[in-house]
Amino acid sequence: MDEAAVKWEISPRFVRTQFRGEREARETVTHEQLQLRKGKVPEVVMKSIARILIAALFVVKFAAGLAFADPAHHCSNATGAGRWGFTVTGTILLPTGAAVPVVQVGRFTQDHEGNVVGTQTRSLGGSVGEETFTGTISTNSDCTGKATVNFHDKASGDLVRTSTLDFVMDEDGRASRAIVTSTVLPNGASLGPILTIEYRKTSPERHK
Repeated sequence: MDEAAVKWEISPRFVRTQFRGEREARETVTHEQLQLRKGKVPEVVMKSIARILIAALFVVKFAAGLAFADPAHHCSNATGAGRWGFTVTGTILLPTGAAVPVVQVGRFTQDHEGNVVGTQTRSLGGSVGEETFTGTISTNSDCTGKATVNFHDKASGDLVRTSTLDFVMDEDGRASRAIVTSTVLPNGASLGPILTIEYRKTSPERHK
């Protein structure tokens, strides 16, 4: 068989094979294309969208956290507005140098201007009594602050002592911790307070 005959035998089969391959390639539809034709979103696209949404949510939460952490607009007197419960533990140093254990538990209400009114039960070296108190609070933007509180005997209404406090708020204004920095009796005598206070907000005040 000469060379021309060989070409004639091979070429038609090659052409038919090539034509069939091209036709099958044109008729081949990917799984994703088939889903789109049926009105469905391919799984790979859904996964990509989900990853984008998760990333966007993370960015939003991160930005919100930075904004909330900005001390320029974090805390004010209004942050502490509401009803609170508290406990006081520690020791009082008397002018004689004697150390007397102190425990107190009570509650108070604070308004948006930083005015407080409350009651407490205290044990001073085992002597238990009930007291009322009023005071003022000054809260800084970084959530630290100071307070001055006047305590009165509940039965007689007489002034018992005046104390100053340094405090810091935490848990988004739902809790606070403080130390007593001074305690002065009505006669002007100073005591040595070694007292810490734990506050917990029991009910927030509605914004006015």
